Formats: sequence, structure tokens, C-alpha cells
Amino acid sequence: MKSLMLSREDLQTNPTPRLPIALVLDASHSMGEIIAGEFRETGETYEADGQVWRVVEGGKTRLDFLNEGLELFLETLHEDDIARHSVELCVIGFGGEAKLLLDFGPLQLVDALQVTPSEVDGTDLGGAVELALQRLERRREAYRRHGVDHYKPWLVVMTDGKPTVAGYEQVAQRVASLVRNRRLSVFPIGVGQGFDAEKLAMLSPGRAPLQLKGVCFREFFQWLSRSVSVVSRSQPGESVQLDVDSLSDWAQV
Repeated sequence: MKSLMLSREDLQTNPTPRLPIALVLDASHSMGEIIAGEFRETGETYEADGQVWRVVEGGKTRLDFLNEGLELFLETLHEDDIARHSVELCVIGFGGEAKLLLDFGPLQLVDALQVTPSEVDGTDLGGAVELALQRLERRREAYRRHGVDHYKPWLVVMTDGKPTVAGYEQVAQRVASLVRNRRLSVFPIGVGQGFDAEKLAMLSPGRAPLQLKGVCFREFFQWLSRSVSVVSRSQPGESVQLDVDSLSDWAQV
């Protein structure tokens, strides 16, 4: 309740145009697979997502690298005098179900970002994107009520798998319509080798999904923070050219 009251107060007292960004991030069991560092086999196994996984101690997972990138992203935004008053974040983690990890509000109130592993098997990408659309629309309505200007919302989607829950195609069609009508900017990012490029492409007509290079999550979030900084220094509705030259720092291009 306290955070909600502070959010309303911020909308009333901070006239800076807002840039709402929804991060939809895969937290499925495959993102928890050890891919780097030293680890020790425990001899235990468990079943998830239709596979048998070995339980180990130590090592680093994609989710670990993702959270390191998120931490850097938040630190960089806090250090930017303009972006920290403009950017608002919503973070949604998903496995077999979508979970709201952080709702929109003043960035100054956010001192940590952490995507926790999903406890439910599967990849409900459609449900996660649907939840993001709901939170974005709710936040835009709050901007309208308080007379706060805002930039076109951003939707960042990162996944290493393919949708396993029904309904994704219908949600993707809605997103694509918003993109075509210039009401939403979408950044679809595939992780690893198992993501479904065709499904991700449905979210963003005219902008093919990019594949993350290895575990370059930090490099991606550095690029994202620079892009956010450029937009926050422009006027809402103004055309802004993002840095495409440095995409190769983190993406397979």
C-alpha cells in the first residue's frame, strides 16, 4: 500500500515524461541449467519440462548471468540523472506460469531486481506477454489520469524455449497490431539454441528477433540502458535512432 501511495505521489509531483518498459524474462528450468564455472555432481535428478535434470552444486546458470545483467541495468539507470526520473520498469518472470516480479512505479524505489526460477514446468510465453500488456495499459491509464506525458512503451521479451501453453498466437497478434499502429516497441531476444525464432518473430513485424551471443546478458543490458538514455533525452513522439552499430556486441547479427 505504501509503494502504491508513493507511486501516485510521484505521478502528481514529477512532471518528467515517462518511458514504461516491460521486461518479460524466461525463468524456466532450462534457464537454470549450469553452463559455466566449476560444479559438483550430487547424484540426484529431477524431472521438469519433459526432461530429466541432474542436480549439481556450484557453477553458473543463464539465470545467474541474466540477473547480473539486470543488476547492471538498474545501477546504470540510477546513475543517469534524467533516466532515473523517466524510466519505469515492470518485470515479469515466466516458466509454466507468468509471475509479476516488479510492477511499474518510481525507479527510485527499486533497489534490486532478481528473476527467481519458476516452480512450474513449461513455457507460458503467451501468458507472460498478456500480463505485460495488462500492466502497460494500466500504467498508461494512470498517466492519462494524472496528465503525465509518456514515450511509446517498450516490451522486451527474452526466452530460450518455445511456448508450451495455448493462447500464444492470439496474444502475439495483439502485440503485432500495437507495433504496426506505433503504440508499442518490441525487442524479442532469443537465448541459446532452443528458442523458436518463428514464434518470437510473430511479436514484432518488421523487426526480426535477435539471438543473444553466448551469455552476453550484461552487454545487452548495457546497450538497453544506452538506448533508454537517448530516448529519455528526447521529446515524446520524436523519432529517435537507436544504436544499431553496437548490436554485434551482444547479438548474432
